[in-house]
Amino acid sequence: MRWQHVAAIATGAVDVVLTGLSLVHTAHGVQVVTGADTLHSAAMAVGIDMGFLASEAAVLMARNDTVRARVERYAQPTIVGTMLMSAALNAFAFASATDGYSDWRFWAASVLGCAIPALIYSLARISYVLWTDGYEPGRRAETTSKIGE
Repeated sequence: MRWQHVAAIATGAVDVVLTGLSLVHTAHGVQVVTGADTLHSAAMAVGIDMGFLASEAAVLMARNDTVRARVERYAQPTIVGTMLMSAALNAFAFASATDGYSDWRFWAASVLGCAIPALIYSLARISYVLWTDGYEPGRRAETTSKIGE
């Protein structure tokens, strides 16, 4: 196993932990906002948080540029929308433990909550690139330097 694969596994492990955290926070946010029971809130959280990861995976795994372009037409708005929902619900869950707008922790917690989906997305992409050497099915291979390998 190459060190690059070790880094991909480590990055992926952090991503899994952050995804778990986000699922809990998103479910809590859905439950508070909608009054839904725990099962329905958890199902919605999975739809939101796993929706953007599954959509990005669909784009990355598209067999050729034609399929990729057709998938991206639907995946890109899904990714943006679900990441925004996840950010808002994560920020809500983090900030709910503070004393309100006048508490400086409210703003810090909100920023942390918003950062979680962005970190999940970025770490998933980093893990993918490290594991596959940047390979995307259907795309022509790029010439890469072997310096430092």
